[in-house]
Amino acid sequence: MANIEYITGRVNNDGTQENILWYKGNIKSYGSNIEFHRGNVGTWSQDTTGAGDGSPFDDSGCYAGSTSSGASHTFNYVLDAGQDGLFPSMRGVSGFQYTYSQTSTAGHAYWLKRIGIETCDADGGNLIRWSSNNLSKRSDYSDHNDKRIFTQADLDAFEDQYFYRVWFHVSTSGGSFTASNTYVYMKNFQLIYNKGDGNNRWVIGKYRKKEKAGSEAIQAK
Repeated sequence: MANIEYITGRVNNDGTQENILWYKGNIKSYGSNIEFHRGNVGTWSQDTTGAGDGSPFDDSGCYAGSTSSGASHTFNYVLDAGQDGLFPSMRGVSGFQYTYSQTSTAGHAYWLKRIGIETCDADGGNLIRWSSNNLSKRSDYSDHNDKRIFTQADLDAFEDQYFYRVWFHVSTSGGSFTASNTYVYMKNFQLIYNKGDGNNRWVIGKYRKKEKAGSEAIQAK
């Protein structure tokens, strides 16, 4: 009988956490508008697709961008569907944090406009998508840390849900002329779990398919 590896993480009452590969899909462009039900409720509209690759869950991160952009566009990006993930219970998850940056401040350069998460129920259905409010185009190339804390209404909606994957809404609006080889990077995405003592470990579970999010989960207390 094969051994099963169970992943653990820090209880990050102090805001720190090691990187954990929450979901094994890489970022890709999503060629449709998409609805968000919690947080900044509404539709993420897109009018074209762009390049992207990598994972937001480690220090190398993922990117979205293009070799050339000479107009104002919006893009939706999401992690590949159908991959294995940890699908942790959202009970005890109070928010998330991540780091982002852009490689250009020129007109029509790529910049991160919104970030979102998606959760599922125990059978992998009943998807709930949460969106941040609008970010601003940065005037530098530095790493910026962003932390999002859920409201009590969000926590109530997530109570019987499991973390699935991350979404990104990217824009090239602002300025004029053509921007070449511009990208936005997202990395070190971490769930904030603060249920319990910070000296203990959060036993998250094993990698599995979304459809087994609940049936093969370690039950939260």
